[in-house]
Amino acid sequence: MTYRWIRELKATAVLTLPLMIGHLSHMGMGFTDTLMAGRLSALDLAAVALANSIWLPLWLFVLGLMLGISPTVAQWFGAKQWCEIGVFFRQALWLAIFLGVILHVTLQEAHVFLVWFGVDSSLWEITADYLYALSWGAPFTALWLVGRLTSEGMGHTRVIMYVQLAALCINALADYVFMFGAWGMPAYGAVGAGWSTTVVMLFSALVYFLYLCRSQRYQRYGLFEKFDWPDWRVLFSQLRLNIPIGVAVVMEASLFGGVALLMGGLGTVPLAAHQIAVNYVSMMFMIPMSLGSALTARIGQAVGAGQFNKARYIGMLGMFSGALLMTFSGLIMVFFPEVIVSVYTRDAIVTELAVSLLFFAALFQIWDGVQVCAAGALRGLKDTAIPGLITVVAYWGVGFPCAWFLGLQHGMGPEGLWMGLLAGLFLASILLSLRFYRVTRYNAAVVDKRLEVSRG
Repeated sequence: MTYRWIRELKATAVLTLPLMIGHLSHMGMGFTDTLMAGRLSALDLAAVALANSIWLPLWLFVLGLMLGISPTVAQWFGAKQWCEIGVFFRQALWLAIFLGVILHVTLQEAHVFLVWFGVDSSLWEITADYLYALSWGAPFTALWLVGRLTSEGMGHTRVIMYVQLAALCINALADYVFMFGAWGMPAYGAVGAGWSTTVVMLFSALVYFLYLCRSQRYQRYGLFEKFDWPDWRVLFSQLRLNIPIGVAVVMEASLFGGVALLMGGLGTVPLAAHQIAVNYVSMMFMIPMSLGSALTARIGQAVGAGQFNKARYIGMLGMFSGALLMTFSGLIMVFFPEVIVSVYTRDAIVTELAVSLLFFAALFQIWDGVQVCAAGALRGLKDTAIPGLITVVAYWGVGFPCAWFLGLQHGMGPEGLWMGLLAGLFLASILLSLRFYRVTRYNAAVVDKRLEVSRG
C-alpha cells in the first residue's frame, strides 16, 4: 500500500513540475510587461494595468472553453484509441479558430468598453492601441492552447515547459525592442508590450505545431494526416463540456476582481495592500493549479482504460497533496509575512495592512489548493456541469455577498473582504471534493459489479 501511494505521487509529480514552471513563465511575461512599463511613465503603467484587466478575463474564458480538450484526449489515450485522438484534434483546431476570431474581434472593438466606463481620453488611446495589438495574436494563442492541451492530456508536459520558458525570454527581448525602440524599431511605449505579446503568441503556436508535426512521439495519432471540415456534432458536444469549465474559471477570477473593486472604494492603501497579497497568493496558486492539470490528465487516462478505482485513488491522493502543499505555503505566510511584503513595498502603513491580509490568505490556502485540485480531478472525469454550478453558488452566491457584508456593511474593512474570499473558497473546496467522492464511488461500484458478473 505504501509503495502504491509513492508510485502514484511520483507519476503525478512528473507531470506537475513542468506544468508549474510553464505557468510561472506565463505569469513572468505579465510581470515583465508591468516592470518595463513602469520604467516609461505612470500613464504607460496604468494603460498596461487597465488593458490587462480587460484582456485577462477574456483570455481566461477562452482558456476555460478549451480546457475540456485535455480530459477528452486523456480518455482516448487511456483507451488506446489513437486514431480518435487525431480526429478530435482536427475538430479542436476548428474550435480554436472560431474562438480566436471572436476574441480578435472583441479586442479590436475594446474601445467601446473604455468609452462606456468613462476612461480618461489620454489613457483610453494607449489602452485601445494596446488591445488592438493584442488582437492580432489572439487566434494564435487559441491554436497554441490546442497543441498544449493535447500534449497535456497525453501526459507530455516537458515540451510545454520548454516552449513557455523560451516564450518568456522572447517576451522580455521583444518588450525592450518594441517599448523602448531598438535595432531600428520605433519606440511604441506601452503599446509595444501588446505587440511583443503577439509576437510571443505567434512564436509559441508555430514552434509547438512544428514539434507536433516532426516529433515521432505524435506520428501514431495522425494529427495532420488529412483535412477535416467542422463536425458540428463534435463541436457542440465539446462546447457542452467546456462552457461550465469556462464559467468556473471566470467565476473564481471575477470573485477576486470584484473584491478588488470593493477594496478600491476603501482607499489607496487598502487597494495597494490587497494587490500585494493577491500577487503573492497568485504565484503560490500556480502549484495546486499545475497539480490540478496533472490530475485531469492522469484521471482521464485511467477512466479511458476503465480503471475507475485507480482514478478515484489518484484524485483523492492529489487533493490531499494539494492541501498539504498549500499548508506549507500558508505557514510561510504566517511566520514570515514581513519578509514577503518587504519585496513589494517599504511603506509602513501599506506593510501593516498587507501583513494582516496575508494572515487571511494563509487561512484559505489549504481550501484553495483543495478546490483547484478537485476541479481538475472532476475535469478528468468530464464532469463539468455540476462543478460549474457549484462555483457560481460558492463564489458569487456566498463569497462575494459575505465580502460585501463583512467588509462594507459590517465595518470590518479589508479584513472582512478577505473573509468573504475565505468563505467562498472553503465552500467550493468542500462541495467539489464531495462531488468527486460521490461520482467516483458510484462509477467504481458499477465497474466492480460488472467484473463480478463477468467472473461469475
